[in-house]
Amino acid sequence: MKKTLESDFTLEDIDASGIAQGFAPGTKVRKYVRKPKRSEHFIKVPMHWFEALAGASVTAHRVALWLLYLHWKGDGMKIKLTTAGLKTVGVGERGKRNALKDLERRKLIQVRRRDGRSPYVKIRAKQ
Repeated sequence: MKKTLESDFTLEDIDASGIAQGFAPGTKVRKYVRKPKRSEHFIKVPMHWFEALAGASVTAHRVALWLLYLHWKGDGMKIKLTTAGLKTVGVGERGKRNALKDLERRKLIQVRRRDGRSPYVKIRAKQ
């Protein structure tokens, strides 16, 4: 019986050359290698950020957490905050602008704005 992609198969169905045995001719099957997902990461929130964000909007919280994640991922370097990156956490351009102003007012970040380009953000140390 010929197998199709819709049917179940195991890695034993693939020989050493990577060709799937028992599949219809011309069927391409690739071995699946699991990539780590961002959802498997976590974010540590400094206590002074937690306290400073009391009363902030949901958007400001999302931007703050995204910035902390990027700060960790970039080993503490300045962060180029793109709208495309923030859209992955549900924040648009207006929300980004308002949240950055709010976080700056709360003295959590320092922003270097650039005309028509993504701003650079620096996480401020506890004061």
